[in-house]
Amino acid sequence: MNPVLNSNASSALVSVLDKVDTQHNPFEYKYAKNEKGTSLASCSRSWQETTTTSSKALNSAIDFHLSKNGILNNIVIKMQLEANANDDKLNASIGALQIREVQLLSSGRVVASQPAECLLSLVAHQPYASRKALEDLLSLQSASGHVFGKTATFYVPVMFSCFESNEKKFNLNFVEPLVLRVLTADGGSYGMNSAGDAVASVSLTDMSLFCEYINLPASMEQKMIQNDFGSGEPLSRVQWNLIHEYTENTITASANNTMTHEIKSNNVVQEMYIYVDAGYDDQQKGVAVSGKGIALDKIRIESNGITIAELDGKIAGIYGDRSEDQWQMFDGSYWDTTSRADGTNYRYKYNFGLSADTRRVFGSSAFRELNNFKVTVTTSTGVGANQTQARLHVCLKYAQLESIAGESGRITTSISS
Repeated sequence: MNPVLNSNASSALVSVLDKVDTQHNPFEYKYAKNEKGTSLASCSRSWQETTTTSSKALNSAIDFHLSKNGILNNIVIKMQLEANANDDKLNASIGALQIREVQLLSSGRVVASQPAECLLSLVAHQPYASRKALEDLLSLQSASGHVFGKTATFYVPVMFSCFESNEKKFNLNFVEPLVLRVLTADGGSYGMNSAGDAVASVSLTDMSLFCEYINLPASMEQKMIQNDFGSGEPLSRVQWNLIHEYTENTITASANNTMTHEIKSNNVVQEMYIYVDAGYDDQQKGVAVSGKGIALDKIRIESNGITIAELDGKIAGIYGDRSEDQWQMFDGSYWDTTSRADGTNYRYKYNFGLSADTRRVFGSSAFRELNNFKVTVTTSTGVGANQTQARLHVCLKYAQLESIAGESGRITTSISS
């Protein structure tokens, strides 16, 4: 038994609070549930470190089997990298980019994905204080990047849709076993030896997960399961997922460069993140600026021969985080271009809905019937002389239906277009 739940069960105050009229179970799935006023005095939360039996090496897939310890509330990946003393030209965003993708697997099927480029875009559009906290967690740097002789530790947050609100979380005691797969980049992808244009010998010394769990009293957990699965039909929920696309172009220093990417996805998209970074021509130039956003003067989004939006970069950066379902305030942190890390600078968001709260779909754009759907950007003249090959990145946050079978806890994803 959970000792916190045992202690709660003996509390007279908890007993009274459990019976107040505002009581309901916020973990039962109901689309866009309002949890304000809920009494949940008897739950407990705990953190556990999870290790793996997989080989821990870069340029590989590392699997972590998630323990059946309750409702999964958060996951943070602890990654320890080591580089030789001469490998002192390490990318400023290596803490995020070295893990190229994180996947949540159910019976070998990917039900959620977090590409590195999408993680940095999500972090970039957090409110100021939250963004600064996540930059610190990832140890994101600016300008000169990382310099470490032996081992450095990075904490990579897993920002899946299921962690965004209580009713979308997975009860690991009920669903089929889940695996978190961490796909790592090659050890030379984001580092260079100081002796010249030579790949650094960055290696992975250790990796583990910190998982946070929520536990409920048995009676409340049974009511939740009965409410979600008592009908005999699978529980269908709305989650969001992430896709990363890009187009590579040659650019010219000290000039306004125009780049275009035609979107391949046919999903129902809530938010689109757009940014340009450079340094893909060779190792030396790439280490310094890969993942570092370049300021954009213009952004144009068009489809079927019609312009959907044509904005100055400043307007796109400021207005992308505004929500029409809240007070008319700007919550994003695009304006802070001086104290932020390279990996979160000049990343632009276009919201197809009316809210920055993606716990529900409050407006979206179905890409299914959009022809020649493309994003065209013009960079500022601030591109450096050693930046000759650049990528226009587009990250899409799209809605999908997820089903959980009541008899087996099997998780599948279906409609997303």
